[in-house]
Amino acid sequence: MSRARTAALAVVGLVVAGIVAYTVVLKLNREASAVDDGVVEFKKGNYGAAVRLLAPYADRGNKTAELNLAICYAFGLGVQTNRERAHALLRGATGVNAPEMYLWIAKSLENGEGVAKNPEESVAWYRIAAAEGSTEAKDYLKRRGESGQPVGGGVPAGS
Repeated sequence: MSRARTAALAVVGLVVAGIVAYTVVLKLNREASAVDDGVVEFKKGNYGAAVRLLAPYADRGNKTAELNLAICYAFGLGVQTNRERAHALLRGATGVNAPEMYLWIAKSLENGEGVAKNPEESVAWYRIAAAEGSTEAKDYLKRRGESGQPVGGGVPAGS
């Protein structure tokens, strides 16, 4: 193969790689923009619009979308209240450093709200909430005579 042909193929390869990279960045920017728009609508109280904007990205695992959509389902904002869906979305959003979220999961499991009662798993979530700074979770664990440290270092198994 001639040097000119090799150079031309290299240039074509670089152009194709550039187009692919640009397309990926554009897609990520569109997702971030749509999620941001959903959060703005949520904050304005336009919950129906927020749900429409956030749902596709929550379904793809965007943690910000999952968290905001979970709140909508938990309290019936723009959708019918659905604690089970809210709980599933919150489990998907774990890792966003929101002690209130972990506390809400703990309470849901403790009281059987939207999910089956599971006292053992509930305590594990209280520990995580406490470790993330939730005073309410720390107080709950203290009343039970337990430490506020997660056992096993994180999110409970099966979550």
